[in-house]
Amino acid sequence: LKARTFRELAGAGVAWGAGFWFAPSALPVMALCAGVVFWRWIERRGAGIAVAALCAPAIVLIAPWIVRNYAEFHHWFWVRDNLGLELRLSNNSNAHALESANREQGLFKLLHPNDSAAACRRVQQVGEFEEFNQDGRVAYRWIRSHPVEFGRLAIQRTFYFWMVPLPSMLKRLTSGVITLLAFGAVFLYRREFP
Repeated sequence: LKARTFRELAGAGVAWGAGFWFAPSALPVMALCAGVVFWRWIERRGAGIAVAALCAPAIVLIAPWIVRNYAEFHHWFWVRDNLGLELRLSNNSNAHALESANREQGLFKLLHPNDSAAACRRVQQVGEFEEFNQDGRVAYRWIRSHPVEFGRLAIQRTFYFWMVPLPSMLKRLTSGVITLLAFGAVFLYRREFP
């Protein structure tokens, strides 16, 4: 592994670590990038070093937050752990695929501690970690008992991720064309990437 390449990977790792402070949900994307780096370097016998050069700076930069979580909540978890709450808000018999629709319908006022005094009291009584785990158990029970509805919501969310439901038809069409062009470019230039 050349020193320049090592520095470039480490610089990317620093950028990832800084980015995690603002968007911790980008972790799967970084894992995918680390997989690509490993695959690209596997035959040059530097795959492990290349992945370490990418990941180590990110881990060092985010480690204080993870240690703080353990000190505060007595559990190890990645930056934030409100997955259970988000799953419950988004997967129930009244849920829509769009967060804005769930907000307008009042699900946040019913379930989210930022919007609901009752939910806030529950967090204060049992603690954030336990409350969000309970929310997750409720969400998983609903998902298991309503697989068709969950599948429909998941498909709609996937569609909306790529074809953003913007307010005007012109903006939706423009966004859709940009998305389709991006997929086309990836297809056309797929051989350019090692």
